[in-house]
Amino acid sequence: MSNQPRILFVDDEAQILKSIRRHFLDEPYEVLTANSGKEGLKIMEDTPAEVVVSDYRMPEMNGGEFLKRVSERWPETSRLVLSGHADLGSIITAINDGEIFKFIGKPWNDQELKIAVRDGVEKYHSLINLKRVAGESLTIAADLLQESQDKRDEIHSRNLHLEKEVRTLRKYEAVFNSLNTPIVFFDKEGGMMELNIAALHFFEEAGLTVGEDLLDSELPDELRCAIWNTLNGVEADLQKLKITLNQRQHGVIVVPLSLESDSYEGAVLLLMPYD
Repeated sequence: MSNQPRILFVDDEAQILKSIRRHFLDEPYEVLTANSGKEGLKIMEDTPAEVVVSDYRMPEMNGGEFLKRVSERWPETSRLVLSGHADLGSIITAINDGEIFKFIGKPWNDQELKIAVRDGVEKYHSLINLKRVAGESLTIAADLLQESQDKRDEIHSRNLHLEKEVRTLRKYEAVFNSLNTPIVFFDKEGGMMELNIAALHFFEEAGLTVGEDLLDSELPDELRCAIWNTLNGVEADLQKLKITLNQRQHGVIVVPLSLESDSYEGAVLLLMPYD
């Protein structure tokens, strides 16, 4: 298959087609010829041409009608018409309608015809490149739009997940603060992470100051020792002991807080009246 641009000449006069072939022998084109519009359409179906040059006055299907069909099915193809001045009015109308790229009068000048064909080839490739660039731009724009939509969907999904987690945490917080049992969470450094309302009331009634650090608290030594042992893995299991606070005995449970199976992240302290 030739890589040269294909030029299709359509004329009902065989001598004109022979003359055109002779004049284009030295040009870098694959020249195709047809003696009617019908035959020209058949050739275009088999081997579409970059440029179509058609005589205007032809029986059955004139050049204007033929080139209109070409423009409908192969819009990128450059379309030229050869005709005498008698058909000029109809040809100007066809040019204005966009069906014809150029008009060349009969008898034509060989050099003028060659320049027109060359311009037609350049126009064809410019249109093809323009469509390719436009297609690539649309693809990039569509990809960016999809990426943006995916990010929006991801953010929306993440927000929904966070909202769900916040609602869950609020439920846990409500349950945590509704318990009558004093509960205190310590991190692995001995810092107080959280305590519920019952624990706040308990320490206030006991007259104890519980600071942000276990070392700053006024908890009994045996209780602080139990917490430190738990935090440092000395006593990894649940610890139970009794302490006396505000002249009352209380049962104490110290439980290691494990966020991962192989490490301790803190301790949980539960205080309950013993009597």
